[in-house]
This record gives sequence, structure tokens and C-alpha cells, in this order.
Amino acid sequence: MVYIMYSPTILRMKVCKTINNGRPVYRISYYKSNKRKFKSFKNKGDAEIWLANYKIALLRGGQEHALSDPALSNQWRELDTELQKLGSSLLEVGEARLVALRSVTKQIELASAVELFLAAKQDEDISPRYYSDLRSRLGQLVRAFGNHVSSETLSKEQITTYIDSVKGGLVSKDNHRRALSVFFNWLKDCGYITLMPVMAKSKASKRAQATHEVSVLTVDETKTLLAQVLLSDNASMDYYVVISLFTGIRSAEFCKDVRINGVRRKAQIYFKDISRAGIKIRSENSKTGKPRVAEMNDVLWEWLEYLKNKYPGFSAPDKPIVGGGYQQIFRKWRDKHNVNYYTPNCMRHSFGSYYTARHGSFGRTAKLMGNSSAIVEKHYWSWETLVEDAKEYFSITPNYISSL
Repeated sequence: MVYIMYSPTILRMKVCKTINNGRPVYRISYYKSNKRKFKSFKNKGDAEIWLANYKIALLRGGQEHALSDPALSNQWRELDTELQKLGSSLLEVGEARLVALRSVTKQIELASAVELFLAAKQDEDISPRYYSDLRSRLGQLVRAFGNHVSSETLSKEQITTYIDSVKGGLVSKDNHRRALSVFFNWLKDCGYITLMPVMAKSKASKRAQATHEVSVLTVDETKTLLAQVLLSDNASMDYYVVISLFTGIRSAEFCKDVRINGVRRKAQIYFKDISRAGIKIRSENSKTGKPRVAEMNDVLWEWLEYLKNKYPGFSAPDKPIVGGGYQQIFRKWRDKHNVNYYTPNCMRHSFGSYYTARHGSFGRTAKLMGNSSAIVEKHYWSWETLVEDAKEYFSITPNYISSL
């Protein structure tokens, strides 16, 4: 714990530094009605501004503290007299100091700021999924700008350009912007920055609502991704990719942290949930809290049979398809196979768009994906997806990829 202790005489200030659980707290010691009181702040900038205001209030009232040293009081008056000869006063100096304090921020490296922010969010007991999303998006930010960039030096133009470069459609970019907005707003509240480099309300969000732009893999991109499944030696990721491409199951529905009767545990999809009829998604796994069955199509069944033969004994009934940390494992899998521009969302979006083009029904697609028809049309349907492409998409079998 870091304390900034101000003496009751106001003019004297002593800075005492101690560490308590690694958390900084800034405290001002002052007197009111002859009683000692304390004022605590989360950051030094707020503490100094409060103190400057406190001094100004005393100066405006023409009074000093009852416990002030008389010699110091004389020094105040002498200093004020000298300043008045120069056309100023202690009051003006105090107000100028206050303005200066408001314009000065602490400098902190980006990586350190992210670390402090994530620690603060963990203390707020946010959901594991939200925490993981923030950590992932801010990790991308640090990788893009480097560990040693000051958070104060990032401009709105830089952040806007960065968000535009993020892989995905406009809705995905807006989700990224919202995460950064939460981060930079926290930095501003803590006094690390003075201006927000992220728009309070994204123009991209408005454009996305107007254009309904989604990220859909082309048929050739889908073939490239599935070709890596043939080359891969990671059974869990192979199952994850083919099921995502041909059922549109949400990434978070494969494995998520849930709290049941006050106990946290993982809700997962197991191999026993897979049958020729489809893949069962329990209510605890489902984003909407409603159970559903993802339809089993012929191409997915062929891929599952192929993987069953490729990895004998892996698909035991009580074994989950993926375990904890699977999203990080998927990122490493993409990097290893040089397909790092593929995302779990684009696989879900691709299924939704091609399935809708194939059957011509938003309602049918919505039932499979656990959404409403309006959401499917808005977020998962691309008007550029052709029926011919949809037929080819659902014909990409293991034998076809092997023959290329």
C-alpha cells in the first residue's frame, strides 16, 4: 500500500511508501473541526487534485489550519505579499497548480497497464468467459504495439487503424472496440491517460447494422483449412474444426466455466453427445440456456468417421471433445499450420451462411444455431453466398481433400 501523507500544516507534505498486497492507495491526512481525518484515493493524480482544491478552499476563506505553525503562517503571508507585488497571489498559484495537475498523468507501459487492468477485473468477479475475452483482445493489442509503449502515447487514429486491421467483420471489430473502450476508460479513471483513444460509440457498429457484413470463408479457404486437418496430429483440434465448420456450434459452447449451486465447473460437449442424429448441446453449455441438437449432415459424419479411424481410442464416450484452454491451443494450431487468419467465429458464420443458402430458410438455420431468425439474417447470412457454393461447401469430404 502506498500512502501519500500530507501534514496538517498543509505546506509540509511527507511521502511514505509501503507495500500491502501490491495495491496502491493514496491517502491524505488533514484536519477538520480540530479532528484528524483521512481521504483515500485509488491514484496519486486524484489525491493531488483533491489536495490542491483543499488548499485553494482554505486560501479563499482567508484561514489557515488551527494547528498550523505560526512561523509557517507568517511565511504564507510574506509569500502572498511578494506574489502580489508581481501581480499574482497564492490563490492564483494554487489554481495554476491545480490546472497543471489535471494535465499531468502517470506514464505506464502498455503491457503493465494491461496486467493491472486484468488483475482489477478479476477482483470484480466477472465471468470467466468475459475475462478470457478481455485478456485475448488486450493481448492482441500488446502484440500489435509492443510491450514498452506508453498507454498515454496511443492516439485515436492509431487505435482506429488497429481495430480496422483486426480480422473479422464489422460486428467482430465493434466487439473488439468495446473491449478496448473498457480498458482505456479504466486507465482514464486511474489517471494514467487524459483522453480516450477509443470512440465512445463506434461508427463501425452503425455501419455493421446497415450492411450486415459478416466473415464467411470462401469454399477455397474452407478447403485450405480442412487440408490442415489431414496433416494435423492434434485430435482434439481436428474434431473442433470439422464440427465448427459443419454445425456452427459456438466456440464457447464446446467448453465453458459454469457455476452450479455455487460450485464452479466446466460444462463440455462429450463424444457420447454425438450420434447420427446430431450433437446434443445441453442447457448449461448453450449461450441461450436452452438445449438444442445440432443437425448431423453427411459431410460431417464422413469427417467424424475419418477422425475416428485416424485416432483410434480417442473418442471414448465419456471424453470431452476439447478441454480447458482449447482456444489458446487452437491459436497455436493455426500458427503451426499457417492458417492464423481463421477464427472460431468465421467458422460459425460460414456454416450459417452456407446452410441458409442451401435450404433458403432463416428459421431452420436459427433453430440449429440457437438464434432467432432476425439474428441469423443480421449476423450470419451473407447475400454474396451462392447456392452453388453452398452445395460445394457441404461436399468437401476427406476423400475430396485427399485427392487435391
